Amino acid sequence: MKIEKLDLIAFGKFKDFHINLEEGINVIKGNNESGKSTISAFIRGIFYGFVKDSLKKRSYENDKFKYKPWIHEEYRGYIILEYKNETYRVERDFENSEISLTNLTKSYDLSKDERLFKYSKVAQPGALFFDVNSRVFSNTFYIGQLESEVAQGSYESLKEKFENFLTTEDEKFDGRKSVEILREKLAQLGKENKKNSEIGEIYSRLEKTNEYILGYAGIEKDLSGIKKQLKEIEEKIVYAKNRNLLISKVEDQRKYDKITGYQEKIKELESEIDEDCTIDYETYEKLTDLEKRYYFLENKFKEIMEKIDKDIEEPNNETLQEYRDDLIGIRTLNNRISELNSKNYSKEMNFLLDEINSNKIVSNKYFFVVSISLLITATILMFSLINKKYIFIVLIPFILTYAYLRVQKFRISKDYVNRLNIKLKDYKQKSYDKTVEKKKIDKDFDELFDKYEVKMPDLKLSKDETIQKRYAVLQDKLEHLINLENEDSFKYNLKKEELKVNEIKLENIKSEMRKIGKIVKEICLKHNTDSIEDFKDKFNNGIIQSSKNSEIKILTNNIENLLGSRKQESLNHNIDLEKIEIEENILNINSLEIERVKIKQNLINVENKYKEYLELLDEKKYLSSKIEELNEKKEHLEKAAEIIEKLLEKNAEELLPKIIDKVEFYLSKITKQKYGKVIIDDKFNISIYDKSKKNFVKLESLSNGTVDQVYFSFRLSVTDYIFEEVPLILDDHFLQYDDLRMENILDYLSEEKRQIIIFTATDRETKALKKLNKKYNLIEME
Repeated sequence: MKIEKLDLIAFGKFKDFHINLEEGINVIKGNNESGKSTISAFIRGIFYGFVKDSLKKRSYENDKFKYKPWIHEEYRGYIILEYKNETYRVERDFENSEISLTNLTKSYDLSKDERLFKYSKVAQPGALFFDVNSRVFSNTFYIGQLESEVAQGSYESLKEKFENFLTTEDEKFDGRKSVEILREKLAQLGKENKKNSEIGEIYSRLEKTNEYILGYAGIEKDLSGIKKQLKEIEEKIVYAKNRNLLISKVEDQRKYDKITGYQEKIKELESEIDEDCTIDYETYEKLTDLEKRYYFLENKFKEIMEKIDKDIEEPNNETLQEYRDDLIGIRTLNNRISELNSKNYSKEMNFLLDEINSNKIVSNKYFFVVSISLLITATILMFSLINKKYIFIVLIPFILTYAYLRVQKFRISKDYVNRLNIKLKDYKQKSYDKTVEKKKIDKDFDELFDKYEVKMPDLKLSKDETIQKRYAVLQDKLEHLINLENEDSFKYNLKKEELKVNEIKLENIKSEMRKIGKIVKEICLKHNTDSIEDFKDKFNNGIIQSSKNSEIKILTNNIENLLGSRKQESLNHNIDLEKIEIEENILNINSLEIERVKIKQNLINVENKYKEYLELLDEKKYLSSKIEELNEKKEHLEKAAEIIEKLLEKNAEELLPKIIDKVEFYLSKITKQKYGKVIIDDKFNISIYDKSKKNFVKLESLSNGTVDQVYFSFRLSVTDYIFEEVPLILDDHFLQYDDLRMENILDYLSEEKRQIIIFTATDRETKALKKLNKKYNLIEME
């Protein structure tokens, strides 16, 4: 097989990136982060799609998401390769895990070939070309460096890889470790008499469950008996309810017959009453109550009228407002005085004067120094010109520079003094404004003191203390006057409110009296009377017939008591009481209901126990099946361990001679015949025949570089054993090689009839190939 072209349409950091590969050696060179690992992953992804081997479900590796482009919607690429003298194009859409596999030589589409799905639910062209799964492909197709740094570590790593491959045909799969794991699992399963093992623990639980089940003996019989009791008590309750219902209907019929008799008697009494001469006592009592209420309201009206005082003097609100304004005014003036007193402009002016005088002295000092400097400059110049001693003129620039610097400082000092004078002037103006304002405030205070006759205190105080003292007296006086005015206003409002309330009461009394008069008039008209007195006379004349009305009322009350909230027809069940005989004692349903509740509660308790019993039976069934399952699993594990051990022995016996022959061939080639014969004992200890020493040397005593050469020979042997004519990919394999060993391997590889792809971050490989005068194809990554 030969890979002719890699086209990364959109993969990782690459967009429309192409690599053309040739027969023989191809070197892909680039610094770290240049994309070498991305290209290596692209090759593996094209063949196996970053999917884990599984025919049950799709499960992806992290690399599928690692190399997905961030800024491109596409995520795909293709490879052109030659396989058995035919050209193929393999394209994969990594986003959807779909492939397009075409035989370009025969123009035949192989995208749905069953061989693509031999190891996974996702199509894998590697399964068709190499007939191995993705794990074997990754472990054999690429040859990297032996991951170790010291000789002992290299030897142990190589020994482990030899043993794994010779027993399982996979250098990363440890068959003996698998047997150990199976034996450990068998130990974990254990036996029935081993309580801390999985089987022993479940068997112990099963024994306890059987003991619990014995405690529920007879539970089904108890449950059946209680259900029978419940059925019997419910039949008794139904019978009692039906019997009590019949007694209730007989009682209703008796009430109905009594009510019918009372109604006939009422009709007879009503026919004897003269309604025109009769006034019922209720109406008479109502009219009497209205009369009493009217006289009461009339007296109440007179009483309220006597209490009303309409001559209320309204307080002077303008005086109160004046007091309040003056109080606010003196507080404002006092706050302003405090604010002005807090500002001490005199202190600030004294400080500024001291600062101005200090800076004037400094300015004068600078002026004097500058004058002296200029005088010295003039003297030196005249002296040099007169005496022709021009050497002294050299001093003049230094003196003038010094003078210039002093002039600058003089100007800064003078400018600072000017700014201080401006600030001093500002403070003087503010001090003057403060004095004027305080005089005005003193004048306003004096006016208020005179207005409210606040005299000077007898104590010897300062002017400010005197003002504060008089201010306190004036404030207290104003607050007192305001309180007096507020009190008068409160009394006025209280009397005014009381007047409104009394007026409302009078209006309500008048309204109620009018209503009473109207009702009395209506009652009198209804009974053909002109006044209350006429109504009373007519009532007295009708007392004779009141006894009949009382009897009607009693009969009506009896009917209402018999009916209660029911209608009369609901009492009539058309029962002939003379023809029916029944015991009228009511059966006690409550006692039966209580007994039924007790039985139901007992039933619930027994049913709960029965559920526990059923759960125990389910638990017993589950544990029994679990023991069977574990025993079956134990049997399978024992068989699996036995089979693997036999296979390991068989593989080692059949494969070891083939691999040793291949390793000896390749080791002899890449070491220039220095090492050749290889011996591997039953414990997979490796010894190499050193021709220079004419003796076998244990591998652990050799250098890291030699161990790497043995590992390289081993990987070549494995590749030849598994594949036919596949490219050889070396991924930073020569990092631990010295130049001579690397040149030996490259010299041999250049003669190999297979495609070689070398990924490297250095130029060691290309220099070695140039030195050996070997042809190679260089692809440099930017």
